[in-house]
Amino acid sequence: MLFIFMMLFAIIPLVIGITIYFMLKKTKLASALLLFLGLASVWQFDVAILYAHEFFSYEVIDTVFRALRFGSIMLTPTLFYVAYLVVKEHLPQMKGTKWKRFMDIKVVWAFYAYSLFAYAMGWSHRGISGLKLMESDSFNSFYFPQYGSLSWVFTANVILFIFCTVVTCWLSLKIKKQGIGTFLTYFLFSTSVGYVIGILNMMPETRLFPSAIAVMVFALTILVLVTKIVNEKGEELEEKEAFLRSIIDINPNYIYATDKNGTLTLANKAFAELSGTTTDEIIGKRKEDTFDTLKTPLTEDDDCFFLQATKDTEEVITDVQGNKKWIHTDEIPFETTQGNLLLAVSTDITKIKQKEVEIIWQAFHDELTGLPNRRYFNEILQKEIEKAEGVHHEIAVMFLDLDRFKYINDTLSHEVGDALLKQVSVRLQQSSRNKKGKRAKVCRIGGDEFTFILPNSNGPEAVLFAKEIIASFEEVFTVYGHNLYITPSIGISLYPFDGVTANTLIKNADSAMYYVKDKGKNGFQIFNSDMNHDFYRKMVLEKELRQAIERDELSLHYQPQLNLESGRVVGMEALVRWDSQELGRVSPGEFIPLAEETGLILPVGEWILRRACRQNKEWIDQGYEPLRVAVNISQMQFMDPNFSNLVLQVLKETGLPAEYLELEITENIAMTDEQRVISVLSKLTKSGVKIAIDDFGKGYSSLGYLNKYSVDYLKIDKTFIQDLPYHPDNIAIVKSIISVAEHLEIELIAEGIENEKELQFVKELGCKYAQGYYIGHPTPANNFEVNVLGKIKQLEINRIT
Repeated sequence: MLFIFMMLFAIIPLVIGITIYFMLKKTKLASALLLFLGLASVWQFDVAILYAHEFFSYEVIDTVFRALRFGSIMLTPTLFYVAYLVVKEHLPQMKGTKWKRFMDIKVVWAFYAYSLFAYAMGWSHRGISGLKLMESDSFNSFYFPQYGSLSWVFTANVILFIFCTVVTCWLSLKIKKQGIGTFLTYFLFSTSVGYVIGILNMMPETRLFPSAIAVMVFALTILVLVTKIVNEKGEELEEKEAFLRSIIDINPNYIYATDKNGTLTLANKAFAELSGTTTDEIIGKRKEDTFDTLKTPLTEDDDCFFLQATKDTEEVITDVQGNKKWIHTDEIPFETTQGNLLLAVSTDITKIKQKEVEIIWQAFHDELTGLPNRRYFNEILQKEIEKAEGVHHEIAVMFLDLDRFKYINDTLSHEVGDALLKQVSVRLQQSSRNKKGKRAKVCRIGGDEFTFILPNSNGPEAVLFAKEIIASFEEVFTVYGHNLYITPSIGISLYPFDGVTANTLIKNADSAMYYVKDKGKNGFQIFNSDMNHDFYRKMVLEKELRQAIERDELSLHYQPQLNLESGRVVGMEALVRWDSQELGRVSPGEFIPLAEETGLILPVGEWILRRACRQNKEWIDQGYEPLRVAVNISQMQFMDPNFSNLVLQVLKETGLPAEYLELEITENIAMTDEQRVISVLSKLTKSGVKIAIDDFGKGYSSLGYLNKYSVDYLKIDKTFIQDLPYHPDNIAIVKSIISVAEHLEIELIAEGIENEKELQFVKELGCKYAQGYYIGHPTPANNFEVNVLGKIKQLEINRIT
């Protein structure tokens, strides 16, 4: 209890100091008095902690006591600083005299320096050796400091205090301005009295009470003196009452007192403004009539409460504007001549509570998109499983990964990638709201990965929802001027069929998503047990593919391209093959998508480009007729910032003329980032490299980009060529493509020619070039050299001879 009351005593000088600071209009003297009273408060806090053995350990009390000793030690130089300010302003005749050297700011700083030294000594055991617990049967126990061999340092500080007081008191008598000299004299006298009283703390018999009296002497004396200066003509009692009122009202905290019936007997301005009234209007009202949320008043049976220690509570109230406020209230019971009262000091902690809410929100939400995060997803999925288990409902879990997002992020910058993720999250939220009858929960669990929880949903409902999501991605994303097309791959797992725990469901949905990736992306798949085997196969493939180049397991096969008008082979397409030491022959349809997904397509693609150029240059040097070699370029390769430089560097290293290299890109690449595609293609075509759009007609339907890009060839996708003479729709499509190509002066290559009828038909339609098994299968370099290049060379020899 004494600890609490001593702490309360410590607050009073500080509050008075703040009030004086504003009453004296923030002058230097006001600042000095505020500093003096603030140090007095720290001194009392330092003393109060010695009574806190019931609350804190010895080590804590010892550390805090030593730390707060600067309050009592710094009073000496601060007292001199106050006197220095008064004398300097009101005793101009001091200038030029011997006292000028003493009443100088350098002397003030010297006093502060010595006091700082004395304070530092308090941290050593030679200054203060420790604290001794003084126990008593009739009073509260407390710790008393035990001084060491350097205790004279503190004694010297006391002597300095006395010296400063005597000198400045003598100088105050020379100040002629009415009131100022008296103020300084009384100030010095009262602080001397207070200091003398405070020094009695060095005697354990006083139980450290003198310091409380001393700080009260400091505070109240200064309060009286300042009040007298501010309003000398007012009645002393009225001045004190108004001053104390101002202390309470300038406090931003809510201060009020109630009796046993809950009737307000005291309220400051801040508290009254909560209810939209004044302090005069609110006095006499009951608390519960003013704020319904506040606690009910005490009853006669609660008298014992007034004998208890301070209590603190937190509650929510609504102010007159309707704003919800969190307040923390410390309630202090005390006795008066009018009966028992309860003093309460409430602090507005709304911002703290809002910050707590914000921290909780951040813990469960993604900062970039605002969507719930992985932590939220795991917790909510577990709760949904527990609910579904009791009522035998199904749950659909969906795992969505964006296709080609890494390419966009790496080539266009992370800023563009982040902006794209925000737009994607908006569409996904819109899709979740559009779910008829049931709302899906969408989360972002990291990177470009999103998850959905569909409570009480079966497989067909999940499939329908997946289709809605995929459809929502058909519209272009416009990000910082870039028109971006991106697609999702979605895996689905169903509770309880594919797992009964959250980890199992998300793992299986993830496996299903990777299955979609392997099959070409932009789709969905419900999990089945065979996918676990596929997932293991995929991991083995990735491991072996990373070593395939070092082991020289990759090779190129070449497929001829025929000029239908001349009947001559004019080009060839380089196609990669992989004969693994561990896995045997691996299909390109299996390892190429894996390479694109893992990023291995960059080293693999560079190897293909370099090998194809080197091989073609060797054939040209051997005297074979020069042919264009076509190399397929993946989206990740094309979007690499160094791609065009790499192509030109490879041509330079191998010596292959640029006109004998053809790069095949897909429509998806052409539609990814218009400005970048234009820049890269322009740089390559200016160097002589030929550009072809592969699988034309299979991807996006827009033809507008053809007019903007430097394109030499369109390769009509084989799906439009197969059974061409018997498929009217395909005939119409091919004719349309030929018409567009002729208008734009772009040559056409028909892919997938497998018989004579298809060959003749595309020739009749006006297609100039063709490629397919009917013309020639992809063969290793040595076979291509003998069966294709050799025959071309022999025909040329025969023609000449």
